[in-house]
Amino acid sequence: MTKKLLASLIFVALLTAPAWAVPKEIIALQQQVALLMAQMQDLQKSVTANSAVLKTLVGQNADAISAVQTALKSLQQTVSAQAANSGQNQNQISQEFQNLSDAISDLQARVNKITEIVGQIQQAQQTLPAPQSAPANATGTAPANPGAAAPSSGAPPAAANTPPVLPPDQLYQNALSDYVHGSYPLAASEFQQFITAYPNDGHVGEATYYLGDIYMKEQKYNEAIKTFDTVLNRFPDNGKIAPGAQLKKGFSLIALKERAAGIREFRSLIDHYPRSQEAQQAHDELAALGVRVRTE
Repeated sequence: MTKKLLASLIFVALLTAPAWAVPKEIIALQQQVALLMAQMQDLQKSVTANSAVLKTLVGQNADAISAVQTALKSLQQTVSAQAANSGQNQNQISQEFQNLSDAISDLQARVNKITEIVGQIQQAQQTLPAPQSAPANATGTAPANPGAAAPSSGAPPAAANTPPVLPPDQLYQNALSDYVHGSYPLAASEFQQFITAYPNDGHVGEATYYLGDIYMKEQKYNEAIKTFDTVLNRFPDNGKIAPGAQLKKGFSLIALKERAAGIREFRSLIDHYPRSQEAQQAHDELAALGVRVRTE
């Protein structure tokens, strides 16, 4: 259609040209028209080629989109299957993560406190006066300490066979660090030593809870139940450890095939600590056991 239009324009131009038009001008016009037609043909070829390339790219994009949609559908099916398989362990994993987070927070607090104490010691050392040398006696030797008692040849050194006990903060921090890093036998020994050496320390409740959790991880369920009972009897109002102790006591009873006792613990947990995260986990565990849960 473009060629016909150009030919018509040329024909009209020739008809309307004056009779006295110079032939050179007509020839130049014809050459320009021919060049224009050649350019139009080249443009049409370029458009056709680009259209083919564009069509190919669109087809490739459509194939790529289809492949991505297929992969996403397969991935969604895989994730759904994994979520279904891991649903039973989700509550326990959540509890373990919470315990780890609490342990890390407690450890950070211990580190900050030790750093502060070290800073105070360094500051005190800087303010101490320089030591002065003791005056020599007539024989040129320093005088003996008048307060020192002469050693007795028959008396053994005091506490020679008693292993030294670390300060409470350091001992508790070491136990907590070993617990966080998974050194459970060492952490259990340190927690037990801490509880025995410092029974009135403010961290005895947490140490007892972590000790019970270690027993549970090592599948020593009877020891775990006894330790969690200690937490519940001595620290029933400690909202940080008591709900978790009762929840894990229930898990330990279920692991020992004591289903009825485990259900009682879960229900008791819901009654005593209804707003805790552990109470929601107890709800889920009862539902997994097929037990109807009372709703208010």
